[in-house]
Amino acid sequence: MWKLMPPFSASIKVEEMVRVLGQNILQTRGYNILAARDAKEALHLAEKHQGPIHLLFTDTIMPGLSGPELAECLAFIHPETKVLHTSGYPDRVKNHPYSKVLSAAFLQKPYTPETLTRKIRDVLASTETYEREAPAC
Repeated sequence: MWKLMPPFSASIKVEEMVRVLGQNILQTRGYNILAARDAKEALHLAEKHQGPIHLLFTDTIMPGLSGPELAECLAFIHPETKVLHTSGYPDRVKNHPYSKVLSAAFLQKPYTPETLTRKIRDVLASTETYEREAPAC
């Protein structure tokens, strides 16, 4: 079983519903989920988790740590973790300091359940990795 971790910004109720919907979609397709409301909670769950975390599915633009910053922090706890970024703000992602990293595994919002699961399978099957810098977690 894959263990996935989908933290999304939960600053408004709509984001909470999107996170829960994504979690339900992936669980019905057989994925085990460690769900977090934000980067801080995601790192806390990762520190406590005893097995591998195969994929971090994270929003790029979040309060506190950004998705790429969260990925760097998580890499020190679970270096095996692959990352899939998502965002509904393509212009902000293009100009993001981590734009090179984001282009590797990125899913534009909105997406369908089929697109989400296909992209997750692609990222899990890929051998691509990116250099991570020492995080400021």
